[in-house]
Amino acid sequence: MRKILGHWAFALVILLAGSTGGWWLTGVGLGNIQDLRQLERVPASKVGAALPGEINLTATAQPLNNKTLASHHTKTPSLYYRFRHEVEKRDSEGRRSWSTRQDFDRAVDFLLVDESGEIRIASEGDINAIDWSVAQSYQTVVGKNRYTEWRIEPYADLFVFGKAVSASDGLSVRFNQPGFYTPIISTFGQYAEQQDMGSGGLFALWGGLALLGLGVLGAVYLLKVHRLLVYLSILTGVLALVLVHLALSMMQQDIANGVTRYQAHSQAASKLIEQRLQSINQTWTGWQNAGDFLDYRYQGLAYSEQQQLREVRLTLAVSQQRLAKQMQAIPERWLLPLWGFDMPASLEGLPEADQQDLANRLQAIDATKLTGGWLWAVIPVGLLLALLFTWLGFRQVRYKRLIENVPTSLTAGVSCGLAEVQGSLMIDDGKEPLRSPHTNSRCAWYYYKEEERRGSGKNAKWVTLEEKTDYVTFYAEDEEGRLAIDAKDAEIISRYDKVERHGRMRYTERTLRMSDPLYAIGQADVDKQQTDRLLMVRGDKSEPFILSNFPEANVMLMKARRGMFYLSLAFSGLLLALLMTFASSGGFAATDFLMAAMAAPLYMLLVTLVLHYNDLIFLKRRAERNWANIQVSLKKRHNLIPNLEKLTKRYLTHEKDVMLKVAELRKLYTQDKQALGQYLAAEHAAGQQLNAVIEDYPELKGNKVVAKLMKSLTRAENEVALFRSGYNDAVEIYNARIATVPDVFFARAMGFSRLAYIAD
Repeated sequence: MRKILGHWAFALVILLAGSTGGWWLTGVGLGNIQDLRQLERVPASKVGAALPGEINLTATAQPLNNKTLASHHTKTPSLYYRFRHEVEKRDSEGRRSWSTRQDFDRAVDFLLVDESGEIRIASEGDINAIDWSVAQSYQTVVGKNRYTEWRIEPYADLFVFGKAVSASDGLSVRFNQPGFYTPIISTFGQYAEQQDMGSGGLFALWGGLALLGLGVLGAVYLLKVHRLLVYLSILTGVLALVLVHLALSMMQQDIANGVTRYQAHSQAASKLIEQRLQSINQTWTGWQNAGDFLDYRYQGLAYSEQQQLREVRLTLAVSQQRLAKQMQAIPERWLLPLWGFDMPASLEGLPEADQQDLANRLQAIDATKLTGGWLWAVIPVGLLLALLFTWLGFRQVRYKRLIENVPTSLTAGVSCGLAEVQGSLMIDDGKEPLRSPHTNSRCAWYYYKEEERRGSGKNAKWVTLEEKTDYVTFYAEDEEGRLAIDAKDAEIISRYDKVERHGRMRYTERTLRMSDPLYAIGQADVDKQQTDRLLMVRGDKSEPFILSNFPEANVMLMKARRGMFYLSLAFSGLLLALLMTFASSGGFAATDFLMAAMAAPLYMLLVTLVLHYNDLIFLKRRAERNWANIQVSLKKRHNLIPNLEKLTKRYLTHEKDVMLKVAELRKLYTQDKQALGQYLAAEHAAGQQLNAVIEDYPELKGNKVVAKLMKSLTRAENEVALFRSGYNDAVEIYNARIATVPDVFFARAMGFSRLAYIAD
């Protein structure tokens, strides 16, 4: 009961942690991707063309009013610095670590300057709102102290993403104002920041989807679902609903932010031009009538003001074109009427030179693509993990399917081939059972391991002092009889799985105990020591050989759960590879992530169909192998017939009927499945009649040659009878599978046909 409650609690924790954590982390990932797309949507602007609103600038930092800071440790003149002081610590094993004593940063306002002008960066008051991305400038170790500085020094090239706001002394860039931007000051540049946003968002999205997959796994655990197609259908459905919801929300918010920003940018640009035209007594009549800001109509403006107006219009045109491209994509185009958005009107009246400049700027905009050696390591690792865990998962699921499809037989009805029985665990009468080393339990099989924990801290490890497995041949006994089992190389699933720790010692013991309920599935072969009985042993490695004191339903559920867990890991690996592949080609749209996430469960569904096909191949080959065993056995029996004929001629010249029947056996010998029953019946009758005659002649009963021949005939007859029963059972399972959904479709498409039984 404690184990059952533990399994339920574990499944419930997986469900709750996976669903809540996955939902949150998926939202974080898509939020990061949305921040990236906002940054991509705000075109880089020259300082002189800055307008109120979100602004993307790359220029040179210069002191404002010659004001700088002296960095804390090196006293270097700086516009921003971060200082960290760490102290060395060593544990009992002598390993070094660093403990932070101080970690703080300081900044002053400064100017951002390019050839078009300058703008104030208000970083001192907004220091805690800014995501500072600054290269390490200095580090030194003095004794047990380590000092590190990150600095922005005067005249450094910076990328700044913030919000331009109007003030009495002109525009300044602030970072604590509401808007559609992520406040950034970086020494690495815009593209590097976009890559960081993209990689962070992708890993968060991948982690969220992987956790959602675990949440689904917890749900199917609680519901005791064991069918793979049901699990994958639930997984696909949940991911589809979550991702469709998040993707549509992201698309809608993305377009809403873009439209709002473009409208604000357009209004600010129009207001600026209107003010400039009023200064030369002209009236603003719209973009279509603006013409070339460098021609004679605007000669009253300074050249720098003319260049500013031209740059403002080009920047606005870039924003309009990029927003229009996004809104024309599918499915966004179909959803615009539902969301109530209209396509932004293009800026008309652009001079030919400006049109060419616009085209060049649009062409120069590169979609964010993840690059680097780490990416090309992650993709193959994800694929390899997907393949590995897919193989492990389907191995477990395949075992589960065999357990499900192989019928449970009474021990008296077991035939050669893969067999499944349930009974009680017994050993030969009068034989003493084993005693397990740790619990001293009476058992027929045990595994024991004794370990000692050596070392301390992170270097501590468990060292195996003793590990052994022992067993005796035992039986699965039911009301019809018993089946002998050789447990060598079997997979043991036991309710008696005990791990105890005493001080630095740990003891592990697993047992199959006397009179336990026993479930067994494995290969039933003719016992080489006693040819009149079958012995369950390890067969082909692709087939299960499981012994358990749990019921069949529990074993099947364990295999299904283990398989689905491996497949969940395979899903995570495949999803990681797909997301990184999309990102390497610049795919950061919501639809890209939706396709990547949907491809993983669809792949799983495809492999499931392959599993069904492989099952049919296995079942057909199993029947064919059993038929091959019959052929070998028949050949051995047929080779005995000449000896039998010589024997009857020598000793039974007066028994003409027996001689005739033996001679007829050669003519009747066949490998046709329909006629085989007739041949076996005739051979059995001849053998019975010969045996009766031998019983009547004492000199024949004592003859060693006769005794050996009759023993060989009896052994061969028993062997063929067992093989024939195994073949017919295999044919029954195969024929049933190819007649049921969904395997019937494979059978028709791939040419699987019914196999014939061997007639009695």
